[in-house]
Amino acid sequence: MILFKIVEPLLFREGGEIDPWISGVYSSAKSTIFPSPSTLVGAVATYFKEQGSKLDVEARTWYDEILSLIPDEVIFKGPFLKIGRKVYVGSKEKEEVYDLEVLIEYINHKKEELWNELVEGPHVKENVLKELKAAFKYNNVLLERTSIGLNRKTRTVKKGLLYTLRLVDFSGILKKYKISTSKVAFFLETKNFYKEFKVVSNLGGRGRIAIIETSTESIIDKFLDDAKYKKYILYFVSDCLIKQSVPSDLKKVFEESFVTWDWIFLSKIFERKAYIKGGKISIGVKGAGFSLRKKVRKPIYTALFNGSLLAVEFEEKVSPMELFWEEPAKSEAWKLGFGTFIPFPVE
Repeated sequence: MILFKIVEPLLFREGGEIDPWISGVYSSAKSTIFPSPSTLVGAVATYFKEQGSKLDVEARTWYDEILSLIPDEVIFKGPFLKIGRKVYVGSKEKEEVYDLEVLIEYINHKKEELWNELVEGPHVKENVLKELKAAFKYNNVLLERTSIGLNRKTRTVKKGLLYTLRLVDFSGILKKYKISTSKVAFFLETKNFYKEFKVVSNLGGRGRIAIIETSTESIIDKFLDDAKYKKYILYFVSDCLIKQSVPSDLKKVFEESFVTWDWIFLSKIFERKAYIKGGKISIGVKGAGFSLRKKVRKPIYTALFNGSLLAVEFEEKVSPMELFWEEPAKSEAWKLGFGTFIPFPVE
C-alpha cells in the first residue's frame, strides 16, 4: 500500500485548463474530491525518476510511460481515502465521500433489495438507492479561495486576472471526529510492490505537497473474502476508461440475455462470461490530461464514472478477492488503478 498523507488543502483537476483567454478574465478551478489514479501513480513515478529510473520513451501508451519508471510489474488499485481508522470512497455525482465500512454493511444488509432495483431499473422507485445516497456521505469538503494572476518575473499583478480556486479540504471531518491532520491520507492498494520509502512530494496543482509513504499493510483486503459467488453488485471506486464508444441504445446493453464483457460498451473487464443484469451508471468523456514531454494532449476516453453501480451475474463462481485483483482486458490504464471497483457478493 502507498499512502499520500495530506498536509494542506489540495487541488485535483480534470484534463482542462484555467485560461482567461478561453473562459474570460474571471476564471475558476474546482478540485475534484479524489485525485485520479494517474495523479497518485505519477507522483510515485516521479520519485523513482529522481532515484535514477529511466523513462521508456518508446512506450506504447502514456500510461506505459508512467509505469516504465516504477520497478517490477506493479498493479495499483484505488484511490481510497483514509481518515483516522475510517476508509472513504467517492462519487462522481456530488461533492461527497462515503464511509466504506458503513457502505459495505448497508449494501450487505439491503443487497437483495438493491439488486432488484438495479435489475428493474427506472421502472421502480429507487428506495434503497436514495437511502444509500443520503445515509453515508460527508460533504462540504471544498474550500474556496480567490486568487490573482501574477507576472512571474516582476511579481506584479496582471491586470484584470482574477480567479477562484476550490480546494479539497478535510478539516471539517477532522473537527467532527477530533482527528489530527497526520491521520488523513489518500492511498492506493498495490500488488507486486516491494520498495520502501518516505518522501515529501508535489501532489496535484498549484505546487501543493503531500508526504508519500509506503506500508506493508493492506486495508481493503479485510473487506474481501475468498468464498465464491455468482451474483455481484459492483461499486466503481475510480473511473473506468473504455476503449470502445458508447452504443446509441443503452437499453439494448441491459436487455441482451447473455453476453461476454468483450461485447458490452463498458469493455471486457473480465474474460469471464457474465449476465449484465442492470445498473445505476454515470457515463461521459474523460481526458487523460496533457503530456509535458510530448507537448500534446493525452487521449480522451469514454468513461464509466466512479460511484456507478452494476448488477452482474457470472457464469461461474468467483471470489471477491479474485475480482478485485483480476486483470481486465479492454479497460485502459487499469494497472494505474482506473476501473477499480468493490465487489459486493449477493449470492
